Amino acid sequence: EGGALIEAVAASHDERYFMTRFAFFGGELVAPGMDAPVGSRVRIRIRSRDVSLAIERPQGISVRNVLEGRVSGIADAGGAIVEVAVRLGEVDVPARISRQALEELGIRTGQTVFALVKAIAFDKRSVGLSA
Repeated sequence: EGGALIEAVAASHDERYFMTRFAFFGGELVAPGMDAPVGSRVRIRIRSRDVSLAIERPQGISVRNVLEGRVSGIADAGGAIVEVAVRLGEVDVPARISRQALEELGIRTGQTVFALVKAIAFDKRSVGLSA
């Protein structure tokens, strides 16, 4: 399973919604119920199958993580699937999408896109304290 590791810092906790906000050079991510103390360095694993793409900033959606980036590469993943690398700050985050979606959206290298990751895609195995 493809994915990316992002080095981030726990920036804040939202006690009302039990969410933690993590800041990194390419933006910020929110994840539910993390124990990381504010200011602690963490590594966040994003699986390529948990990333969707949009060519315009979406509105009125439940997805909490909407990250603006640039397509840095497109690779054939076999059959109906392609892997689109999206540059977020200093890291490429891969998104596995259908070849049909790639063509219908007209996604190409160098294009600005929005990587969408549901907050619940992150769990205790996805977020770990850095040494």
